Amino acid sequence: MRTKSSKNVSLEILGDLKSVWNSITSQSNANSVFTTYEWLSCWIDVYASEAEQFIICIKENGFIVALAPLIIVPHNERGLNLRRLQFIGTGSCDYMDFIILKDPEECLGIIFDFIQVKKASWDYCDLRHISGESENWKILDNLKSDRKFLYTTFKETVCPYLKLDTNIESLLKSLKAGLRYDLTKGERELNKLGLVNYVNIHDQGEALEELPIFIDMLEKREKQVNRFSRGKSKEDRDNVFRTYIEDSNMWSNINFSKISVDNKPIAYHFGFEYNGKIYWYKPTFDINYFKFSPGKLMIKKTIEYAFINNYEEFDFLLGDEQYKFQWTKNVRDIRRICFSNSKTKSKLIHSWFMSVKPKLKSLRKSFSN
Repeated sequence: MRTKSSKNVSLEILGDLKSVWNSITSQSNANSVFTTYEWLSCWIDVYASEAEQFIICIKENGFIVALAPLIIVPHNERGLNLRRLQFIGTGSCDYMDFIILKDPEECLGIIFDFIQVKKASWDYCDLRHISGESENWKILDNLKSDRKFLYTTFKETVCPYLKLDTNIESLLKSLKAGLRYDLTKGERELNKLGLVNYVNIHDQGEALEELPIFIDMLEKREKQVNRFSRGKSKEDRDNVFRTYIEDSNMWSNINFSKISVDNKPIAYHFGFEYNGKIYWYKPTFDINYFKFSPGKLMIKKTIEYAFINNYEEFDFLLGDEQYKFQWTKNVRDIRRICFSNSKTKSKLIHSWFMSVKPKLKSLRKSFSN
């Protein structure tokens, strides 16, 4: 622990910080829908109600100046029961960070010192989905230089995003001919089948009625492309969407929309609206309408909605799927930090995840080829 500081540090739980959390987050550079009190509390209620919250709170002169939204979750690795220190929301959020109002270098040093003081509580630390644009990132990347524990930082993935600084007409004209053709043809052919309608669902009761249809459509689409939510049960995933909708404060940040043909839903998007951005979170469509490009039409309609409502950015969120780059070339690098504590066991665990396990995976892949 650092002693020459006017700042005090303590461990807290999210519920005790409810009255001040969003005010602090909104003033920080970590301000996203995924760091709001509502999003974090919904995630904890569904996925981690029994986990040990490890929220580090730093105060100066009685006022909170930094928060570390961490949690300790049990993890089984090849029969070994481990305790992983991670950001709240890991596995579901697309951006996460330390929430700091002032003196970031000092506050991050205090946070990491405090984490090491509490090393008996955790076995390894895995902090994911930190934006490369974060003011904290360069500080975090350099922390390894003066610490006596294993510390690894690396690029994890990207978040493509579209700046909405023109208008929808100019954007559509800038798209490649193939995408423009798919959009025009898809909408034209759908109109032959019936009345095509794009609707944003603004009523919570209606959203709850639509939710089972959305979930069923999502599962069929994921099965088609062999993509599943790892580590999440169907019941938990259904519950988290329901919890988002039922939370009256969270509801104001939700963008739940659908495209229908003669009142039959053929595509949905469940995402978020926050701080001038649309977050493209969980889209899906009826696989029987694949030839009409309903996924592309949903993106177009949602971007149109964003322009009409004066949003500044359309964020495609995590992943480098090719369809995103049909709309934009802009990306944010997403970074990851993994580190041990000073215990031998923790250093061995870190070496396993950062070195041994990836090498074994690579060997298996080479042999299978």
